[in-house]
Formats: sequence, structure tokens, C-alpha cells
Amino acid sequence: MQYPTNIKKYAGTISKTNKKVIIKYKTQGRIFTVKEYLLSDYKSLEDAMKEATEYKKKWSVVNNLVKNKYETIEDNSSKYLKVYTKNDKFFYIDEDDKDYIESHNWNLSNNNKYAMSLDYETKKKMTFHEIKYGHRNIIHINRDTLDNRSENIEINKNNNKNITKEKESTVAIT
Repeated sequence: MQYPTNIKKYAGTISKTNKKVIIKYKTQGRIFTVKEYLLSDYKSLEDAMKEATEYKKKWSVVNNLVKNKYETIEDNSSKYLKVYTKNDKFFYIDEDDKDYIESHNWNLSNNNKYAMSLDYETKKKMTFHEIKYGHRNIIHINRDTLDNRSENIEINKNNNKNITKEKESTVAIT
């Protein structure tokens, strides 16, 4: 398993007071302290923050609270990534698209059909295809809407949103 470098992908928050650095975690509406670091025990605030950050990462991994961990899959001659969302659900992307893992927090749509993230510019939920390709007008060749590898994506020339190959083949051409 591989883990993102973005500290925001790890559970909990790190806050600081005049005397300490605190890691907190909120679950089921309750906030509890994971660990505290007294600043008097460190040479600098930066040293305490660095240790708290490393602990937060390790604690999140041990407790399975890391957003968008991923694994590299090797299949025949191709390599791609299996990206995990909540409850160990997942979607696939090309290995070249790894930057999208770091730059967005990925979840699945309510119906578990699409990888979704908040677009930071528009503040709207968008699918992986909208963020990567700039639109939703695509076809998943193998009909798996969670398979976002380039080899599985085709531009939809019929202008119907997200139709499958099967549906496309039943469209009468006049």
C-alpha cells in the first residue's frame, strides 16, 4: 500500500498553543486528544510540529484513517493505480494521473458509480473525468464507471452524458 504525501489526507488536526502542540481527532461528534507535545521538550516549534506531523501520519495509517491510499497494479504490460476511498471502496486511474490523488480528496458518488471530488476553483463536486478532461461527455468502454484509465475512456460523439458502449450500440442511426 502506498500513502499520499499531502498531510491533509491523514485524520485529525494539529493545533498549537503557547505551551504545546496537540493532535486531535473528531469522531461521532466527539473530539479527543490523540497526543500532546510540550514545546519545552523541543529546541523549536518547528521540531515539535515535525514530530507531531510524523505521529499523525503513523497514527492514521495504523487506524486505517488515510484518505486516498493507493496501490500499483501490474496487469500484463500496463501499470495503473487502485485508489481507495471511504469504507475501502476504490476506483482506477492511470499511473500518470497520480498527481490527482495528491491534489484532490476523492470519494465516490452517492450511488457509488463515479469518483468525485470538490473542484477548488468552482466549489462544485465534480467527477474525475470533469477534472481531468474538462467535461463529463465520455464513455467507459468496459462499462465500469469506476475505471478511469485512459484505455477505458472514449469521447462520446453522440452528446449523451456517460452512456455505455452497450447503450451506444442500440442507438438507431438514421
